[in-house]
Amino acid sequence: MYDDLKHKYSLPWRFKKSWIEALKSGYYIQGTGVLRSIDNDGDAQYCCLGVACAVAGVEETEIKGEWVDDFFEKYQPVPEVLHGEADGNELVEALASMNDNDNQFTFNDIADWIDDNVKATK
Repeated sequence: MYDDLKHKYSLPWRFKKSWIEALKSGYYIQGTGVLRSIDNDGDAQYCCLGVACAVAGVEETEIKGEWVDDFFEKYQPVPEVLHGEADGNELVEALASMNDNDNQFTFNDIADWIDDNVKATK
Protein backbone atom coordinates (compact mmCIF):
# COMPACT_ATOMS: atom_id res chain seq x y z
CA MET A 1 0.00 0.00 0.00
CA TYR A 2 2.66 2.52 1.01
CA ASP A 3 5.07 1.79 -1.85
CA ASP A 4 2.37 2.61 -4.41
CA LEU A 5 2.31 6.20 -3.18
CA LYS A 6 6.00 6.97 -3.64
CA HIS A 7 6.31 10.46 -5.14
CA LYS A 8 2.64 10.45 -6.16
CA TYR A 9 1.79 13.36 -3.87
CA SER A 10 3.45 16.63 -3.01
CA LEU A 11 3.31 19.19 -0.23
CA PRO A 12 4.57 22.76 -0.08
CA TRP A 13 8.21 22.37 0.96
CA ARG A 14 7.95 24.67 4.00
CA PHE A 15 4.92 22.80 5.29
CA LYS A 16 6.56 19.43 4.63
CA LYS A 17 9.75 20.49 6.42
CA SER A 18 7.83 21.94 9.40
CA TRP A 19 5.61 18.85 9.66
CA ILE A 20 8.58 16.49 9.65
CA GLU A 21 10.34 18.61 12.28
CA ALA A 22 7.20 18.68 14.45
CA LEU A 23 6.74 14.91 14.23
CA LYS A 24 10.36 14.37 15.26
CA SER A 25 10.41 17.08 17.95
CA GLY A 26 9.13 14.99 20.83
CA TYR A 27 6.68 17.79 21.66
CA TYR A 28 3.63 15.87 20.43
CA ILE A 29 2.41 12.69 22.12
CA GLN A 30 1.18 10.13 19.59
CA GLY A 31 -2.43 9.03 19.91
CA THR A 32 -4.79 7.11 17.66
CA GLY A 33 -8.27 7.28 16.21
CA VAL A 34 -8.82 11.04 16.22
CA LEU A 35 -6.84 14.13 15.28
CA ARG A 36 -6.34 15.16 18.92
CA SER A 37 -7.61 13.85 22.22
CA ILE A 38 -6.90 14.41 25.90
CA ASP A 39 -5.75 11.41 27.95
CA ASN A 40 -6.63 10.68 31.59
CA ASP A 41 -3.64 12.74 32.77
CA GLY A 42 -4.86 15.78 30.82
CA ASP A 43 -2.15 15.49 28.16
CA ALA A 44 -2.99 16.05 24.51
CA GLN A 45 -2.38 13.14 22.16
CA TYR A 46 -2.23 13.62 18.40
CA CYS A 47 -2.57 11.59 15.26
CA CYS A 48 0.15 12.47 12.75
CA LEU A 49 -2.59 14.30 10.83
CA GLY A 50 -3.48 16.28 13.94
CA VAL A 51 0.16 17.39 14.06
CA ALA A 52 -0.27 18.54 10.44
CA CYS A 53 -3.16 20.71 11.62
CA ALA A 54 -1.03 22.21 14.40
CA VAL A 55 1.77 22.94 11.93
CA ALA A 56 -0.75 24.65 9.65
CA GLY A 57 -1.69 26.98 12.49
CA VAL A 58 -5.03 25.51 13.53
CA GLU A 59 -5.74 26.35 17.19
CA GLU A 60 -5.15 23.35 19.46
CA THR A 61 -8.67 23.52 20.86
CA GLU A 62 -10.02 23.23 17.30
CA ILE A 63 -8.04 20.05 16.54
CA LYS A 64 -10.43 17.40 17.75
CA GLY A 65 -12.56 14.56 16.59
CA GLU A 66 -12.30 12.48 13.49
CA TRP A 67 -11.03 13.57 10.11
CA VAL A 68 -13.88 15.24 8.23
CA ASP A 69 -14.03 17.29 5.05
CA ASP A 70 -15.70 20.26 6.76
CA PHE A 71 -12.75 20.65 9.10
CA PHE A 72 -10.25 21.28 6.32
CA GLU A 73 -12.57 23.41 4.27
CA LYS A 74 -12.70 25.66 7.33
CA TYR A 75 -8.92 25.69 7.80
CA GLN A 76 -7.34 26.47 4.46
CA PRO A 77 -3.72 26.54 5.73
CA VAL A 78 -3.79 22.73 5.72
CA PRO A 79 -2.53 21.66 2.27
CA GLU A 80 -5.33 20.47 0.02
CA VAL A 81 -3.67 17.09 -0.54
CA LEU A 82 -4.48 16.32 3.12
CA HIS A 83 -8.17 17.24 2.84
CA GLY A 84 -10.76 14.51 3.08
CA GLU A 85 -11.52 11.44 5.09
CA ALA A 86 -9.26 8.42 5.30
CA ASP A 87 -11.58 6.35 3.13
CA GLY A 88 -11.62 8.91 0.32
CA ASN A 89 -8.01 10.09 0.10
CA GLU A 90 -5.30 7.47 -0.33
CA LEU A 91 -2.53 9.62 1.20
CA VAL A 92 -4.66 10.40 4.26
CA GLU A 93 -5.64 6.72 4.43
CA ALA A 94 -1.99 5.62 4.35
CA LEU A 95 -0.92 8.14 7.01
CA ALA A 96 -3.88 7.27 9.24
CA SER A 97 -3.10 3.58 8.82
CA MET A 98 0.56 4.12 9.73
CA ASN A 99 -0.48 6.05 12.81
CA ASP A 100 -3.36 3.85 13.96
CA ASN A 101 -2.72 0.25 12.92
CA ASP A 102 -1.71 -2.55 15.29
CA ASN A 103 1.94 -2.42 14.19
CA GLN A 104 2.00 1.29 14.85
CA PHE A 105 4.63 3.43 13.19
CA THR A 106 6.19 6.00 15.50
CA PHE A 107 6.06 9.68 14.63
CA ASN A 108 9.74 9.38 13.65
CA ASP A 109 8.87 6.53 11.27
CA ILE A 110 6.02 8.52 9.75
CA ALA A 111 8.21 11.61 9.39
CA ASP A 112 10.86 9.55 7.59
CA TRP A 113 8.21 8.08 5.30
CA ILE A 114 6.87 11.55 4.44
CA ASP A 115 10.42 12.77 3.80
CA ASP A 116 11.21 9.86 1.50
CA ASN A 117 7.89 9.50 -0.32
CA VAL A 118 6.11 12.85 -0.56
CA LYS A 119 7.55 15.39 -2.98
CA ALA A 120 8.15 18.97 -1.93
CA THR A 121 6.97 21.87 -4.08
CA LYS A 122 7.55 25.61 -3.86
